[in-house]
Amino acid sequence: MNRPRNIFNSVHHADVPVLSLYLSRPEYSDFLDCVLRVSLVIKGHDQGWSGYPDDKGTDRNSWTWYSIGTDDPRTHEQRLVTNLHAVEETQTHVFEWDRDSTIVQWLKEGKKVEVWAHARYPGWQNHVEYAELSVACFPL
Repeated sequence: MNRPRNIFNSVHHADVPVLSLYLSRPEYSDFLDCVLRVSLVIKGHDQGWSGYPDDKGTDRNSWTWYSIGTDDPRTHEQRLVTNLHAVEETQTHVFEWDRDSTIVQWLKEGKKVEVWAHARYPGWQNHVEYAELSVACFPL
């Protein structure tokens, strides 16, 4: 099951949900037991400039990032990945979680999994160009 989204969402000094996946409806009950892996692809970048040239191209002092969690905001406190500082070229971030991971367990518990884009402080922008959550299953 794929949930691709072509986005061009600029997050300015905010925390914004970008993508969510929810599999707990009754028609998915058998499906939940066969989930092997969840994959995430995010493409985006920050505003492409800053007043700190020594940090350009690093994650130092970068204030745009992504998180994954449930619809409980406390699950988004840890950064999944940080955009490179002052780099306007698109960066691609790829992640996979196996069947024993917290992400897959949340889905099996009927929780909605959300991907969030964050931009802290005035002037910082997180430009999200694409996001995709994929679920791999074994046949029943």
